[in-house]
Amino acid sequence: MISIQRLIIALLILVGGWLIFQFPVPTIQIGDATLRIEVVDTPELQEKGLSGRVSLEKNQGMLFVFEKPGRYGFWMQDMNFAIDIIWIGQDKKVVEIMNTIEPKTFPEVFYSKGVVQYVLEVNAGWSEKNHLQPGDMLTGL
Repeated sequence: MISIQRLIIALLILVGGWLIFQFPVPTIQIGDATLRIEVVDTPELQEKGLSGRVSLEKNQGMLFVFEKPGRYGFWMQDMNFAIDIIWIGQDKKVVEIMNTIEPKTFPEVFYSKGVVQYVLEVNAGWSEKNHLQPGDMLTGL
């Protein structure tokens, strides 16, 4: 006879597996690297960014998608770990990479030298480890 607890656990596993296939984690290719991303495309989510989080998983990033190209400021308020900031143009080419931005830099605001439409935040050192360079393409969006 199956206990109620085992039945509930089995149902949770089935529902969890179903959800994984219904809502796959978005991935992008940037340069030669694949990255799981969280897309932030509203002003509220963009303002919060990674603030307050303890970390990012390996090969995970946060992709900021802006409505139109511009010069957008990024800061390290309430950040708990260092990140690389990757600035990406409207053509989806990497424009600039800022490596290892530390939380202690707050209240400094970082801007790209040029106009961008996407900004990707990843763990500090990820860009160098994956040999990312200006001109590399972002695909999979």
